[in-house]
Amino acid sequence: MFTAILVACMIACPLPAETPMQDQPEATVSCRAEAAEGVHDPEAHLAAICAAVEDAAALAGVRGGTQIVLVAETLRTDFFRGHLRWQTAAGHRTGPTVEFGILDAGLGPAQYRPLARGLVDTSDLPQGPVAEN
Repeated sequence: MFTAILVACMIACPLPAETPMQDQPEATVSCRAEAAEGVHDPEAHLAAICAAVEDAAALAGVRGGTQIVLVAETLRTDFFRGHLRWQTAAGHRTGPTVEFGILDAGLGPAQYRPLARGLVDTSDLPQGPVAEN
């Protein structure tokens, strides 16, 4: 049985240290689950995964002003399937679907960072500072 969940957790994504924060708009990350099954408090898991995507995006040097949405297609205690979508001045893009299986433990904090890195690393998110008009 799937329960549809919509979670909005807007999170400011810090820019790399060499870019002055006052000069660049921040990227934003929000989360949304299309389906969750057998997961206690899926909103909390999504908020934590979303925060990990924020950190991974900052480490990867994602361009300021990028609006990123984490879409959890399937969220279970032993499995995650999802992708990133983002908006830039050039339009909407969607990254590839990532499947992440959890063998020895249930979904929890130990899995959030590797999951987020996989999502960010497989997506072609825009890099560098915002282009000047």
